[in-house]
Amino acid sequence: MKKVVITGAGSGMGLALVKRYLNQGYQVYATKLVSQKTPVTSKALTWQDIDFLTGDLNSWMNQIPDDIELFIANAGKGSYEVNTPVLKDDDLYRLNVVTPSTMFHYLKEKGFKGIFVVMGSIMAVWPLPGYARYSQTKAALVNYFKSLQMTETIPIVILLPVAVKTEFFNQSNQPHAPWLAQDANKVALKMMKVIAKKKKVWISSKLFSISYRMAPWALKFYLKREQKLYHKKFIEGASHD
Repeated sequence: MKKVVITGAGSGMGLALVKRYLNQGYQVYATKLVSQKTPVTSKALTWQDIDFLTGDLNSWMNQIPDDIELFIANAGKGSYEVNTPVLKDDDLYRLNVVTPSTMFHYLKEKGFKGIFVVMGSIMAVWPLPGYARYSQTKAALVNYFKSLQMTETIPIVILLPVAVKTEFFNQSNQPHAPWLAQDANKVALKMMKVIAKKKKVWISSKLFSISYRMAPWALKFYLKREQKLYHKKFIEGASHD
């Protein structure tokens, strides 16, 4: 039975991937936060509660089976906020960038021969208002692993989801829903195919990818909408407090 590790799988894309890999007959090792309920159970599924900001990462990594074929570094979070200075030792940066890079090098030292998957974001290359710090972390994450792809022997797949129907936006405290959000289960299925092919970088939306490359002007309408909503929440909202 093939084995996969999926971090941050208590909800969202991580949970969607857990379900898909279980359906494909994998033995799944997944992590979630202590505060999250166990979303799904199976004889082929092992859950472990860990907060990668406060937990013992090395101790958790030591418990991972040596013969896993696939490691999906999905754990991370977003933050929709008023523009703030970049902070030294920022928790968002530690979780979104330092943690997955630490995981990769730990596996490398252990002789990992499977596929390492990084959950990036389209905001790594196309930032949105309100997500300055988050975009910074994802840009750092994606570019770090793009560089590693050129020199490392371990296959690295970088996933760039666009807008997906998950808890991400609510958990990030974004008060409005994104346009044209994709179904998480369908995106997870596509991700599995991309991972199996060891594709280096993948954007989840063909419509966005085509628009970004061939009709960038079309995306300006979305950016203008986001700018207005940011202004309404953080500028107008602050003046009314």
